[in-house]
Amino acid sequence: MVSWAPSPISTDGGDLHFEVGRDGCSGQPRFWERCPLLWSGCRLTHGTHQGRVGFEARFEKKLVSPSLDPEDPEHHGLRLGWSVEHWNSSLMLGDVDLSYGYDARGRKVTAGKEEEFGEPFSEGDVIGCYASFSKEEGVELSFHKNGRLMGVAFHLSPAVLWGSVLYPHVLCKNTSITLNLDPTSPPWYPSPAGYTPIPSLPAGQRLSAPTPPTSKLQCEVLMMVGLPGAGKTHWARAHMKQHPEKRYTLLGTAGLLPCMKGQGRRESRLQQASQCLSELIKVAAQTPRNYILDQPNVHPSAQRQRLLWFGGFRRRAVVVFPSKEEWKRRLQEQQEEEGDQIPETDLHKVKVSCTLPEQGDLLEKVLFVELAREESQALLEGYKKEAKSLLPPVSSAPKQRKKPRIRYNNPSSLGHQSYHLNKTRFGRMATRDYNPPNPLPKGQTDGGYNPVAAGDLRGWDRTWFNQGQPYPYGHQQYWAPQQLRYWNQSYQDQDYYGNKNQGYQDQGYYGNKNQGYQDQGYYGNRNYAYDSYHYQGYC
Repeated sequence: MVSWAPSPISTDGGDLHFEVGRDGCSGQPRFWERCPLLWSGCRLTHGTHQGRVGFEARFEKKLVSPSLDPEDPEHHGLRLGWSVEHWNSSLMLGDVDLSYGYDARGRKVTAGKEEEFGEPFSEGDVIGCYASFSKEEGVELSFHKNGRLMGVAFHLSPAVLWGSVLYPHVLCKNTSITLNLDPTSPPWYPSPAGYTPIPSLPAGQRLSAPTPPTSKLQCEVLMMVGLPGAGKTHWARAHMKQHPEKRYTLLGTAGLLPCMKGQGRRESRLQQASQCLSELIKVAAQTPRNYILDQPNVHPSAQRQRLLWFGGFRRRAVVVFPSKEEWKRRLQEQQEEEGDQIPETDLHKVKVSCTLPEQGDLLEKVLFVELAREESQALLEGYKKEAKSLLPPVSSAPKQRKKPRIRYNNPSSLGHQSYHLNKTRFGRMATRDYNPPNPLPKGQTDGGYNPVAAGDLRGWDRTWFNQGQPYPYGHQQYWAPQQLRYWNQSYQDQDYYGNKNQGYQDQGYYGNKNQGYQDQGYYGNRNYAYDSYHYQGYC
């Protein structure tokens, strides 16, 4: 429900797929992009049953879904009016009893009946909804458009409402609205004489709807488990009627399809309802209410996932498993009513994957409302055996033999032979007398002489590296004991040419006297180059 200060926002009187704005005075459908066929409704938290009252609502804009034609007027809808709050009352304003609305197409609607009324309204229009209560004459409901009276739409005798409270009510499809609920702000258009905005009513005349739960610990989730057509929805609705004080919200395609009002093909509606339901369950897991998950929930992974989402709730499973003959009768009846046949192959797959839930950490209780657990398990085993014999065998692709991988030793480990090291110009220079054609097998070491491991590395003048001896040309020591370090900067001769900033120049070997000796890094660059000579590295 939408509310106004200082009352808190209630989440118990609106569809989960209706999104209330942060200001508490605006809203729109939550899934209008993915589920454009869905109508989303919401009531305000407060209503009244006496005096002359009213409220204003502005049609903000049309929400254009990429999957629909923006010029088609049937793709957008808005209804504003009044309704009686009841534990099982639908939020489809005008489609059920005791709900009265003004439709944007220029019609008045109640109990599923429509009549021409007033004028159509669209983006930017402000609709005033007013109710006049009289003990002798009943209730008159009238509507204004941008301050102009459209007329009295409904006249209700005292016997119709029996003193019930009327609450402001909105219903949207791909549209957004804003309500004027600030008691300190002026009306958008002058109210009729003698009428008071609901936010400005005294506390004694402004009646609040039942308080919703505020904590998940106060809420419970009933997860229905059973084969298609077993009677899960029938049991859930009967349970909701027997326990009106719990005000359950039914989460299933059976609860979403009526919000689409028969628009489009059934396949399209079912597809959108399934997509919306997946997201709706996640929203429900964060909203304290009592829920019934009206789905087959036969696969163990699906059961676990849904129960994990509702962490913090009191979680129970309700297993509906009738006898074989009764299940066939119910399934046939459902298919005839919906005009849709479930393929036999799909039914067999459901039977094979079905698993009965167990009481444990995620479930505090498992209720078998028809056959007991032992009978249900025995019947399920028979279903599985029969289904496996009727399903086609699952073909498995032949396993392909993996090609053997050649593993090379780590070139940074000096205690082992390095295949990579000997493939470089610098490596061949350092180990010119030790370059076997093939790498050693994994896990084996070479028992022969390894000058890299022994530190037998000579410079250009046949002097030893790492022996603490003077180096020719005064060059910098780049090699530390037992650790190979590759060059990543120009080799600088600090004395030979009398210029410390000049690179070591090869005056004839590479054919370019101005080209410095360039080492671009063995591991840092695949194009390992000495001037114009390019070598494609192995790393």
